[in-house]
Amino acid sequence: MVGDQLQILEAVSAAASALAAFLAILYAVYQVAESKRVSREATALQAHREYLALCVERPELSSSLMFAKNSGVKDFGEIEKTLSKESEAYLWFAAVLLGTCEQILENVSASGAWKRIIKGQLLMHWPLLKVMWPKWRGGYSSKLQKLVDQVLDSPPESDWTDFIASE
Repeated sequence: MVGDQLQILEAVSAAASALAAFLAILYAVYQVAESKRVSREATALQAHREYLALCVERPELSSSLMFAKNSGVKDFGEIEKTLSKESEAYLWFAAVLLGTCEQILENVSASGAWKRIIKGQLLMHWPLLKVMWPKWRGGYSSKLQKLVDQVLDSPPESDWTDFIASE
């Protein structure tokens, strides 16, 4: 009788130890995954901060409207052929924006506020994207493709249409 109880106690103790070890492994796996997620999110947010710093540093590139007002370009259909310092800077600026958006979409839960922020930034470059996106589209993730397509399906900002109409 005491021997049976001792065997049951040993079995329960072994099962409890195995369960504790299993839970410890699960917790470790969770911690590693959470650490990776936080690291990816921090990298994406750093990319966004760098993009915003670039906007402050080069405000003439921060939107298609600002670029047009400062460069005299109103038709982005020829921007690739312009080959000026300003047009090259604006094309590279747009590439930075798209890369930043892609990092956020891939590494941050891009719903709600983040999606609105990204869409707002892309909308500010609608005139350029309308021309260049068909050429660039294949180089980006399906998430970014879908988002840019949504932006381009909407009309440009009224500031842009007002600017074009005033000339």
